[in-house]
Amino acid sequence: RFLRGELSSSEAYIRTITQECRLADTGESLRAMVAALTGRDCEVASLGQLDSDDLAERGASTVAVSGHVYLPERFRQFDTYAANRRWYLLCGVAAAAMFLENSFARIHGHPNYRACVDLVGHDPLRVNCFMLVEYVRVLRRACSRWPGLGGLVEWGLRAASPVESATVMSERLLSDALSAPSLELVRRVADESMSCFDSAERVGEPWSREMAA
Repeated sequence: RFLRGELSSSEAYIRTITQECRLADTGESLRAMVAALTGRDCEVASLGQLDSDDLAERGASTVAVSGHVYLPERFRQFDTYAANRRWYLLCGVAAAAMFLENSFARIHGHPNYRACVDLVGHDPLRVNCFMLVEYVRVLRRACSRWPGLGGLVEWGLRAASPVESATVMSERLLSDALSAPSLELVRRVADESMSCFDSAERVGEPWSREMAA
């Protein structure tokens, strides 16, 4: 009865496998897109090739390391195949932007820069400020470079799960930092910065404390 689709469980299974998007099906087109946007060849591979325990602890779903973009093998957070594929597309464009704008992805993987703390230190406030400024800097420049990207970025931020999690809260903060008047200070620093090294210097004391106030 399951194979004939007569059980409710079989209907749920069919619905799941038809809405999910797999990296195996979209990885090559993502690789070609990132290469076209950056002018450099790029490898798109499964996130499972990396240290999964460390990634799970940090809540990472995408990792961009110079010349490589690591993504989940399948994605089915949304109700349609098109929406799940669109999420892969957003991740690919964001990775390309990070490479082009000399963000942390360009140096990530170097022995001296295994994590952001190697660049800005272990103060949690400064680390969070650095990551926020860099995301804002990269996304604002990317939307300026590729005008059609704005709608995709807005969709990605709106599509966050309504569940109150640390990941969702950080996405809401990023959304506010891109446009809210109260976070104009973040945008000003992001627009003045030219690289992740520049951002790291700008988010030190007293700026980070002023930002948190």
